Order: sequence, then structure tokens, then C-alpha cells
Amino acid sequence: MIWTLAFFIVPFLVMGAMSFATLEGRSLIWGLHLDNYVEVVTRAYLWRAILVSLEITLTVTVVSVILAYPLAAIIAFRVPPQWQRLVLLLAILPFWTSYVVRSYAWLLVLAREGLVNQTLMNIGLIAEPITLANTRFATVTGFVHFFVMLLTLTIYANLVQLSPNYRRAAMDLGANAFQTFRHVILPLTLPGIATGAFLTFVLCIGDYVTPQVLGGNNELTMPQVIMVQLGRRADFPLASALAIVMMAIVTLAYLASARWLRLDRV
Repeated sequence: MIWTLAFFIVPFLVMGAMSFATLEGRSLIWGLHLDNYVEVVTRAYLWRAILVSLEITLTVTVVSVILAYPLAAIIAFRVPPQWQRLVLLLAILPFWTSYVVRSYAWLLVLAREGLVNQTLMNIGLIAEPITLANTRFATVTGFVHFFVMLLTLTIYANLVQLSPNYRRAAMDLGANAFQTFRHVILPLTLPGIATGAFLTFVLCIGDYVTPQVLGGNNELTMPQVIMVQLGRRADFPLASALAIVMMAIVTLAYLASARWLRLDRV
């Protein structure tokens, strides 16, 4: 409780109070002013940053779930139990690499002279390099590479808890493989999906490194806009208001998924 109070609650209260302050020249004027929130609502580039962050985050979350579920199912149902730990260890190898190094590695892979363009030209699909780096596609790719493994772990944790008798009972009652998955397996694994999707949403929407390295500042996300307010304008009140808005979005995401969230099962 002391740790939470010192490193979360107190900084959050300070940030909340600062979001109602104003900046006059170099002076910080404390008070209950709504100017910063009005600016968030009325400034087009701030709204654009919020929309870009939501679009990227939702895309990453959906794509990661679609890719992670089959991988988790293969590990849980197809890999022999004695080999599952080794496979999981190999699956989490991306976590062992520095986040910054991994982002720059993807930048090299997606560059005009990178591995992807060279491969596509060698097999004749394209005649000249295409722009992949410094785009939203690059940002989404970097995020998905990381979060697929996170989602795989949360979904796998749910799948291995399922008794095989559920599938046997469904098949005895005449369900085929797809019906068994749709009506039995999927509903029972929604807590794992929701937990992984929520963690993906939180980490993705608040990430600064990946959009900065792979996005090329062509589309600014909320963390990038916040850093601009801090680094270039020293506008701490507006940056605090943006951070509060971002936390409000995360809170809404939590409330939307709270029905299925079971963080204690991961």
C-alpha cells in the first residue's frame, strides 16, 4: 500500500491537479481551470492524435488475438506436455530483447533496402522497393511482434485449464469441431482473451518508443504529443490533461472488458 501510494496515487493526484493549472509565460498558475481540456477538445491535431492512437491500438489488439489464439491452441493441444515448457520458452524470446533494439531491428527489416523489399523483388512480386518503414504498417508490425507472445501466454493459461471432457461431451452430443470451438472452447477461454487484449490495449496506447522509431513522426500518437508538450513547449498542464484523457480511455476499456477479465487466472 505504501508503494502504491508513493509511486502511483500521489503522482496521479499531482498530475490531475496540474491538468487544471495554466501556463502563463514560464509561470505555472495553479487553480481549477478547464482551459487545457477545452484545448484538447478544440485542437484538431490533438483529436487526431487520440484517433490515431485508438486506431493503431485496436488494430494491434485484434490482429494479435487472431494470431495468438491458434498458436496458444497448438501449444496447449498439439504439443506433448513434456515439450510445452520449451515451446513457451521459445515463444517468449522476444521479451528478452531490448524494446528499443527490437524496434530498430524492425526498422532495418522494413527499410527500402531491407530484407522484406529485397525478398519481394527477388521473387518478382515488385519491381522496385516500396515504402514500409516510417508508416503505420511498420508501427503495427512492431507492436504485433511483441504482443502476440503476450496474448499467447494469457490464452494458453486458460486453455490448459480446460478439461478434455468438455470437448468429448460436445462431440458425443453431435457437435463437430467448429461447433465445439464456437460453443464450448471459445466461451470458456474468453477470460484469457480479455485479459491479454486488455493488457495489449494498455501497453500499446501508452507506448512511445515504437511509434517514434517505426512511425517516423508521420502520424503522432498521444504519447508522442505528450512528449512534444513536455520537451518542446514545457507545457506541463496540457501534457497532464492529455495523460488524464488517456487514462480515461484505458478506464473505459477496462469497464468494457471487466465482465470477462480474470487477471488472477494469468
